[in-house]
Amino acid sequence: MPLSIDKLIGLLEKKGFIPRKYYVDGGYCRFIEILSINTIDSYFLHIPERYNFEPRTSDKHNVYRLKQIPITKPDNIEQKYAGKRDNEEIMKEYGEIELPSQYPHQIKDIDNIDMENQLTEQYRRPIILKDVDERDNTALYCIFRQLKRLQYCVQFLKYRFGIIYKDYLAILRSDNTIKCYKIRNNEHTEYRSLYITIDLEVFYENSKVLNEDLEQLQNGIRGVLDKNQEVQSKHLETMLTQQQQIITVLSKLQQRKINIRIELQKFKELFKIIEESIKTMMNKIHELGQLIAQSIGQKQEQYVKEKHNIYMRLTQLYSKKEETAQAIINNRKYEHHLSLNIDRILFDNNVMLDKIFKNVSQLTKLENNI
Repeated sequence: MPLSIDKLIGLLEKKGFIPRKYYVDGGYCRFIEILSINTIDSYFLHIPERYNFEPRTSDKHNVYRLKQIPITKPDNIEQKYAGKRDNEEIMKEYGEIELPSQYPHQIKDIDNIDMENQLTEQYRRPIILKDVDERDNTALYCIFRQLKRLQYCVQFLKYRFGIIYKDYLAILRSDNTIKCYKIRNNEHTEYRSLYITIDLEVFYENSKVLNEDLEQLQNGIRGVLDKNQEVQSKHLETMLTQQQQIITVLSKLQQRKINIRIELQKFKELFKIIEESIKTMMNKIHELGQLIAQSIGQKQEQYVKEKHNIYMRLTQLYSKKEETAQAIINNRKYEHHLSLNIDRILFDNNVMLDKIFKNVSQLTKLENNI
């Protein structure tokens, strides 16, 4: 299909579209923002790499250069949805545990500080490319997830979606992979703009029914977003209602930890008593051994019998000591299990709930901006 940029523009105008912006990668047009004259809706026309169209000189003021960028994926679920938590905020909650043995000689004594190692550590920091701000990276990953959800609306169609945010363009391609670009000379805007994207060949093949397809697709995506708004609102209401029970649950868990610590203290006291009893019995056995060596006849038999009885009780005490030690280990292990999991869950919940309420605040701002 031999096409030039002039022929392409002529074809667009013939079908009722006006080219508004040209997005260029490597000197060639890869996307053209087109405006429908009939509906005043904007679309993205994707130009496959086998077509090398250079923008016209007369359109240079509408040319925007693209640079493909990678997106760093979050490490975990709370970071995925809420972004990274600031280290200084975490430090406020997780203060340093100070031990008496640290002062004054371990920390405050300047002679014990390895200055060379301290200075070297300052250089062991990753160099972060500035193409994508960390907050933008979080927002872009959110847009990626949004496009991944929207792909199910068009999984059996030849049309896809793109979203522009600030000076970024995220495109859901026909193979359902996502590419992200930085728009070099684009004006920054906090608005997210959703575009239906059309491959050039699809535009050409479906030209007779294109306007009908696009109108139905526009109505369809609006309906999907409206329906999901209702569904997600109900889910959010349910989750927030359940979240109100957390104080009661946490109070019960705190009481459980207190009970465990009380039991732990009892077992530790019992262990100490058993240790003292064993020590007393061992001393008694030692004394009886000396008496047995110094005596004869019935007296000696009496000491031997007494020593045997102490040994029997000592065997029982050792068994009790082992049981008590195991109880201490189990209680301490369970206490750690509770505390660590409560800490993990509450931290993650607070990070994500913070994001939820910030998002709710954004909804309020959206309402106020209308």
